[in-house]
Amino acid sequence: MPGSVASMRIGQSTNSIRNAPDGSHAKSRDIVAIFLISLAVRLIYVLGTGTAVNFIDDSPRYDLLSDRALALNFDFEQPEFIVSPAYPVFLALIKFMAGSHWISVMETVQAVISAAETVLLFGIANLLWNDRRISILAAIGHTFYPPNLMSVPCIAQETLFEFLWVGSVYWLIRSVKDGTFRSVCISAVLYGLGYLTKSHILLFSPFICIYYLLNNDKFLDSVKKIVVFGVISVLMSVPWGIHNLRTKGAYILSASGYGSHFLVAHNDEFYTYLFDPPPRGSPEWSRLNKWTEIPVFIEINAKRHETGMSDKDFQRMCYSYGVQWCRDNPDKLFRMNLRDIGGLLRPGASKSHQPFKIWLASFLVCAPVFVLAYLGIARNLFSDFRLHFWILGIFLAMVIYVYQFYFQGRFRVITIEQFYLIYCAFMIDFILSRMMRKDKSVAPLRDR
Repeated sequence: MPGSVASMRIGQSTNSIRNAPDGSHAKSRDIVAIFLISLAVRLIYVLGTGTAVNFIDDSPRYDLLSDRALALNFDFEQPEFIVSPAYPVFLALIKFMAGSHWISVMETVQAVISAAETVLLFGIANLLWNDRRISILAAIGHTFYPPNLMSVPCIAQETLFEFLWVGSVYWLIRSVKDGTFRSVCISAVLYGLGYLTKSHILLFSPFICIYYLLNNDKFLDSVKKIVVFGVISVLMSVPWGIHNLRTKGAYILSASGYGSHFLVAHNDEFYTYLFDPPPRGSPEWSRLNKWTEIPVFIEINAKRHETGMSDKDFQRMCYSYGVQWCRDNPDKLFRMNLRDIGGLLRPGASKSHQPFKIWLASFLVCAPVFVLAYLGIARNLFSDFRLHFWILGIFLAMVIYVYQFYFQGRFRVITIEQFYLIYCAFMIDFILSRMMRKDKSVAPLRDR
């Protein structure tokens, strides 16, 4: 494999010392311990938060749609867009099995899924560096990292999506390490389930192709893997796509909200919300946070009800309104784009839209992770660009997303921040190794 042909990567010189002495048995013990510790932390968090955090902004929507799915009604159209199907169906299955205890069961299942994600991140670090210390540091980071922990008890897509997404990336990297089509197929299935949960990861698709092209000696092998991955991941959408083609007149891969999401981020009210926000909790604050109360959406919805237009036409109209606003307000658009890219790069919550204490706490927790992760990513891209291109691909996909739509902190958390923990762990290990080598070199001088 091309990645292995490159010179020895940073940190590998001491692998023979750091790796588990008992091979696969020791690694299995590590995995079990990591899973149980991560699960315990999540269950304690769930019990400690109680039911107050179960329902967040989108929770009523998923509660409603899961009830529809439970009744075998898969019409997931909402006023703004058609919702991705995976999480409502997942929630419906829990309701079917658990009955009136479904919230407690959901919390437990999502805690298990999130703990399994911790194990997958341990596995990714092991694939990249074959270094036990880095892998354990990455797992510990994810076990206690608040942004990835907070969604576990919520009726929200985040926890399920993260597990599927991280699993897909794990098997993607593994497929270029072991060269097997089995790994390609597993990655593609998880990727399909992932975009059926949150569709924005479809922007990563071109970078998957590039990753395979970079990591195979033979061009034909890369093409075969790309075709297999593409066919399987697209086939995952067929039942949902055909259902919407029959009922809505459009084949939808996952969610349909490209137009409404574009417009919600490109109008005068949203510009005001970003750069001159009203006091938190005020009526104006509440109005700006509701799509249905923004004048441009009121206008479009009135036309929609008058004409009975389909969701497909509604999305097209929303997009055209958003594009027109961009043409009429190039200076505002440029300022918004700069803010969105800055938000993607900057650690923590938004200072303008969160209480100061929450912003400060999030900044203090996330800033060291971001700084060390950026350094770790840069070092590894320089030392083995092909193997580590996947993280650059995810970052570029997120740049495209925030440029085309808008920056949302929670999208960054669930799409790339968990991978920052891996490169943060690498950098911590790198710094510790340098310090230890320095101490060893100074010790003989002290003995003289």
